Amino acid sequence: MKNVGVTFRELDERLWVAEHSLKIAGIDFGRRMTAVLLSSGELWLHSVAHLTSELREQLDAIGPVRFVVSPNRFHHKYMEYYRAAYPEAELLASPGLPERREDLSFSGILGDEPDPQWVTDLDQTAFHGNRISTEIVFLHRASRTLILTDLCFNLPPSRPLFTRLAARALGVYNRLAVSRTMRRGMSDHDAARASLERIFEWDFDRVIVGHGDIVETGGREKLERAFAWME
Repeated sequence: MKNVGVTFRELDERLWVAEHSLKIAGIDFGRRMTAVLLSSGELWLHSVAHLTSELREQLDAIGPVRFVVSPNRFHHKYMEYYRAAYPEAELLASPGLPERREDLSFSGILGDEPDPQWVTDLDQTAFHGNRISTEIVFLHRASRTLILTDLCFNLPPSRPLFTRLAARALGVYNRLAVSRTMRRGMSDHDAARASLERIFEWDFDRVIVGHGDIVETGGREKLERAFAWME
């Protein structure tokens, strides 16, 4: 694999992110992995990042990697490297991913209910009603952090010119928002609203996104505005 610089940082107690560049059609949207240290002392990894030797050392210093989670059928890159590095870890797939990654063996398919092995620390629900992808949304209860992937973007003015232009075209520039692509994929608004209702039953303030800036506070209100178009 080519060398990719990864920045690993702590967000909150038992909560970290790893971030690096990710170019799609030459435009750098960035990519973010979320890592949670469970009450069991094991690590839960969401949308895994490029596994550099430095990142592996940082993860190993926290605890054993136990779960490697793909939250939608697009965020599966690098899972094979975690399988090789951590053969005891369980790989969990979002709906539709096993058909795309027949080279990987998954321990289960994620759905509306959290796995009993992490239910103490995390809640989850599937976001239904989008024909593009069924994204699994998570809540880290202790830090009041909602963990999204592609459901919303939040690309700031600090990004490169072509990223900013793409963000404007997608409707996700300098704000937490649902991209125009994802909006077009909402084929069942009733199912999507039901998923949103469950998310808003949770207590969260911070919002992590897969691409763009993290919303450190006020995330509930900003997510409400991001989905106001569905009302």
